[in-house]
Amino acid sequence: MKPAGVLGFLVVLSSSQCCLQGVAGSALPGASEPWTASTELQTNNPSLGEAAVNETDSPQQGTQHASQDAAENAGENGEEATTGATAAAAVEGAAPSAGQAAAGKKPGSAIAQPKNVAVGISLLLLLFVGLLASTRKKQVSGPPPYKEFEEPEKPPLTPEEERQQRLERMQLVSANAERIARAIGTPEASDLSAKVQQSLQAAIDADSTSSLTEHLDAANKRVSELHELAREYGGKLVSRHSNASTFPSAEVQEGGQDVSVMQLADKFDCNLVRCAAKLMRSLGDKWESATEFVVKLGEHLADVPAYTDENDRARFHQMVNGIEYLKLMIALQARTRVLASKLRDAVVDSLQVLMARELKGAVLNFEGEYDLLKISMKVMAKQHPPPGVEMEEYARALSSLEKRLSDLQGAADEMHAHLEELQRSRTLQATYEATLDFQKTMVRAKNDMMAFWTHADNLDIGFGIVGTESKDVIPEQVLLGYDTVSPEARGVHDLIGNVRRHLERLQKERASVSGDSVYELNPNIPSDMLSSLQGLETMTEGTLRKAREQLQTFSYMVGPQDVPELVGEYRNQLLTLNSARLGARLLHLEATLYTILGDELKGQVDEAEEAAAFMFPEDSPLVPKMARLKSRFDDAAEHVMSAKVIADAEESLSASRNLLGSMHNLIRESLMRNMQRSK
Repeated sequence: MKPAGVLGFLVVLSSSQCCLQGVAGSALPGASEPWTASTELQTNNPSLGEAAVNETDSPQQGTQHASQDAAENAGENGEEATTGATAAAAVEGAAPSAGQAAAGKKPGSAIAQPKNVAVGISLLLLLFVGLLASTRKKQVSGPPPYKEFEEPEKPPLTPEEERQQRLERMQLVSANAERIARAIGTPEASDLSAKVQQSLQAAIDADSTSSLTEHLDAANKRVSELHELAREYGGKLVSRHSNASTFPSAEVQEGGQDVSVMQLADKFDCNLVRCAAKLMRSLGDKWESATEFVVKLGEHLADVPAYTDENDRARFHQMVNGIEYLKLMIALQARTRVLASKLRDAVVDSLQVLMARELKGAVLNFEGEYDLLKISMKVMAKQHPPPGVEMEEYARALSSLEKRLSDLQGAADEMHAHLEELQRSRTLQATYEATLDFQKTMVRAKNDMMAFWTHADNLDIGFGIVGTESKDVIPEQVLLGYDTVSPEARGVHDLIGNVRRHLERLQKERASVSGDSVYELNPNIPSDMLSSLQGLETMTEGTLRKAREQLQTFSYMVGPQDVPELVGEYRNQLLTLNSARLGARLLHLEATLYTILGDELKGQVDEAEEAAAFMFPEDSPLVPKMARLKSRFDDAAEHVMSAKVIADAEESLSASRNLLGSMHNLIRESLMRNMQRSK
């Protein structure tokens, strides 16, 4: 019930005698009768009057209990208790007057009924007043909190205090002037910073207020000039970075569409190249984010208002922080670009090796099939036609096969041309285009070869009729296979030697580094690469030994069934050496990645130290956040050092790079927020 409703009800109730009598009658039988009728009833029935007198004690006792309850609850409901107690007191004050009126009458008189009515009304008033107080308690808010200690107003500074305050502020400005002069690094900036120091010292030694003001004004003037010099320097940095810096790209075009390094790595199914591609993509994302902020920071530095006096020390401090961070970001961008360039070159080289291996393997397999076709043609040309085949028809069939064989030779020459073009190419785009052209030629050549075999099988000529002339039909390159395999094996052996020396140099460099504070990749990774390299060398030596044994086989060949086996063995030897060459090149890529990841780890550690040393404003909530991120970064760097393979090291470096990005985000948030405030 609302307070207004309660009050309204009470007003209406108090103004109506009938209502009052009705309410009283609800509690006491006969109270609602007319007073004259009540008097008559009292006279005729004395016992009823006595009962009515006795009942008046109960309301009085209830009123007293209500007054006590209101007093006990005063500690919890101050306003409600006060109101309830007042109402109770009023009721108690009214009760004796009713008793006194009854004292002059005999029991059972008509005076008892007005007394009962008054008691009933008192109870109802007490009920509604309590309800009203409870409702007001819910709706009325408490008083405002009392301030126990009021901060006294600070008295105005004395001249000496004002002098000391200006000098302290100017000392902060002077320290920032030294920082920004070091950041700019020009003689002009150093000269201005030195003059600020001189003017400040003169102000400290000043013996009068006018002399102090004069020297501080001179210092502020030099700081203002230094502030403008920093603004110009920041603009030049951003402009030079924007015009000269591009991130190395290894994408290629196919049909007007970009093909990323990751797509190429998936296409040739090489996990190592895929790992390098992931690293390139991560560095590229970092580059784009940093470049975007460099431009944004340059724009904000250009909009910072000019410096006037030491009261602008916060503005000057933000300019110093902005210039230092801008220089840091541009230096980090340069380091990232160097790493990405090395990585791009290694990835391009590896992709070229993968493409060359695929093309070389396809050529060797095709030439093996082609050699068997030539052997079949030689045999067919020396034999009579099969039974039921006329000589002229047989001759026409041979002529048709000769033409098909010539076409296949042309396709083989074309594939060799594409392979040589790939090996000569210096760009990934040229290599990829040579690969696509080769694949088109290979599809056409395979279809022609399938048609040749289908036509030759119809003539029913096999190797069983080669006879004693088996050696004469073996292709010359197979007979001289050792002369081909030996130099190829020697080239692979030399490549393995170069990679081994590179890995051993890495191990020596790692062994020369001492100290627990140095961050290096796991030294077991180069050791594992050396073990893999030894396996490739063993495979190469075994292939060369088989080629030497095959050369001796030609002098005592058993029969015609050895011809296809010898041709296939020769091709397998070349394919094995091709795989060994690829393996050595990929190990060289892995060694390069090991070096790049090691440089990236060291760079990240240095970058994290720079970020953690950023000078946030005093009591900034970003300071503990930066400390937590730095701690997490240190843990992530430890994981990088413990990685056992290149792929795990790259993944851990990606995690630490993300934490480093979060550290930079805190710095950027602080710079942008405080620069906005300083405007």
